[in-house]
Amino acid sequence: PQELPWKRGFNEARMRKDFEMIRAAGFNAVRTWTPMSPEEIDLAREYGLLVLHGIWINYTGNFVSEQNLMGVVNKFYEEYDKTKDKDNILLYLLGNEPLPAQLFSAGLEKTDKFFQDLRKAIKDKIPDARVSIANWVQSDFLNTRIWDVVCVNLYPYYPESVSHSLGYYGYTEWVKKKQAPDKPLLLTEL
Repeated sequence: PQELPWKRGFNEARMRKDFEMIRAAGFNAVRTWTPMSPEEIDLAREYGLLVLHGIWINYTGNFVSEQNLMGVVNKFYEEYDKTKDKDNILLYLLGNEPLPAQLFSAGLEKTDKFFQDLRKAIKDKIPDARVSIANWVQSDFLNTRIWDVVCVNLYPYYPESVSHSLGYYGYTEWVKKKQAPDKPLLLTEL
């Protein structure tokens, strides 16, 4: 509470209480925007929780820049090296909700190529690493099928016309058919 994810400290007592409430509510996983420390991942494991390990990517960067691409790749390698022995990491999420203005500024083809090159660079070195991005409806035109799991932030109130006409279940089915017909679909925010 009242902390930015990338500026928070490790408060074991508070995290234990959060994990107890998460488990009591029947959930079995937590999703983060930024990396958890190895100690936090171990604590999640103690409570039987899987981790969708977020690695914050600055989506205001240049999607056509090789320097930006290598910065993201190196950030992933750094986090992977810290957590590769953690058996409760379900997957690594490389950022949250790419911004449409940035995507259109770079161009759709170049943006898709950036994400394809990112995935390839990771998979060439660490083939077993499960990776994805947390996409959203504003950028649902991206090629999400390149990822191991298609992750979407899908809100019941947005876009209102679609969610109202289809209902949330129908809306989710439509997204599954459109973006992940042959892959798992994981709702990362709802």
